[in-house]
Amino acid sequence: MTLFCKQGVALLSMGDQLPKFVLMVHPTGRQGAIWQAVLRSQKLSVLWESPDVDLPASLNHLADHHAKLPNLLLIDTRIQALNPYKLCRWGQQVFPDLKIVLVNGAQTVITPTEREWAKYQGAADLLAGFQPDRLVTGGVSKVQRVLELLEHQPLEQGALVAALLRFSGMHPVDRPKIHQSMMRSATKSAKASVVPSGAVL
Repeated sequence: MTLFCKQGVALLSMGDQLPKFVLMVHPTGRQGAIWQAVLRSQKLSVLWESPDVDLPASLNHLADHHAKLPNLLLIDTRIQALNPYKLCRWGQQVFPDLKIVLVNGAQTVITPTEREWAKYQGAADLLAGFQPDRLVTGGVSKVQRVLELLEHQPLEQGALVAALLRFSGMHPVDRPKIHQSMMRSATKSAKASVVPSGAVL
């Protein structure tokens, strides 16, 4: 299957009207739906492609026709036919400016070793799936990471809350509590990202 039918190519060709464009290659289901919703909540243009896409051929085709390439690929590592790590190595050589974020929708925790291996293969990061009991805090950290890689605008917390509420099963009256939880999570994440003066990286 070739990525971007005529409609898709037209969408990408018009994509330069939008600040950033994310291409998802993800199995259908709840995990993919959450990713699509939270990314769109941040005013990102998102296209969700099926797992049988021929991604290298499609990206080469777009480049040959001077069409807009995605700014970031979001790929689920469970898609074995795509061989995500091989794709990362290829992307690093052919499109070095293209960020590739790998996710594993079936995994709740990513170990430091797994993350370092993914980065060694050319991925910008490796993220775990969304957890029902940590949907808000997990959603905040994941979206913040994507925005950081895209050098995009600051997190739009209200829009993200609204997107997450559709999947959390919480009543809208709980929105203030969720917003407070997001604020605490964002603050902790910001503090954790600060490197002490004199630290060796």
